[in-house]
Amino acid sequence: MRSAIAAQASAQDQFSIDILLQNLVLSAHERGVELDVDLQDDHIWVANIERHEAKAGVGARILRDLMEISDHHDIPIRGRVVDNPERLLKYYQSLGFYEIGRKICGSELNIEVEYEP
Repeated sequence: MRSAIAAQASAQDQFSIDILLQNLVLSAHERGVELDVDLQDDHIWVANIERHEAKAGVGARILRDLMEISDHHDIPIRGRVVDNPERLLKYYQSLGFYEIGRKICGSELNIEVEYEP
């Protein structure tokens, strides 16, 4: 059984991660990247990361910032690659993500990926 101190430390860490993620989402938006993340109990779920008005490379910088949060707080990142999944899978693998599953949704292939700190 976890001690009250351990539970409090864990709650503070969750709060800290949540604040960092909120700040990253705002920073991404200001730089022309749509980022939608959700802090789960055991991972960070990336619902969407999409470059709109940003210059090439800005989305990758946002993703690297997210990976730094993951590394610092020892929490994995998970997401699903939908648009052109085979090409994007190679890109995510070059950053250290690996494939954890495949699903067919309607006629689209979805590839689930994970980054382990």
